[in-house]
Amino acid sequence: MVLNVCINNVHKIKPWHENYISITITTKIIAMKKLRSALIMLGLFLFIGYNSNAQEIIIKARPPMPHYVRVAPPSPRHVWIDEEWEPRGGTYVFAGGRWAEPPHPGMAWVPGHWANRPHGQVWIRGHWRR
Repeated sequence: MVLNVCINNVHKIKPWHENYISITITTKIIAMKKLRSALIMLGLFLFIGYNSNAQEIIIKARPPMPHYVRVAPPSPRHVWIDEEWEPRGGTYVFAGGRWAEPPHPGMAWVPGHWANRPHGQVWIRGHWRR
């Protein structure tokens, strides 16, 4: 009877490798949680950085429209993009006066336009629409 008690007590003690596995798994879980937190923070920083770059450039007076010659279209599919401005260096640079092919058949070019804001004007870019 005494022998059985001793044998049962020996079986209740975990071997060293089971404790090592338990510690290793716990360490991996903690590392995964830290990695998940770091990825969430990185995503937030990238999202905030992207949105801060998407701010409107407000100008007091529109830049002058350059004079250019409209050349023949390269193909019947091409559409003329007349006035188009791109933001660069805190102002707008003319990027229109060109032929462009729609990205998909049946799409139409919606021209950009100047919009009034409380402290000036901003350019609303043109885009393709179905």
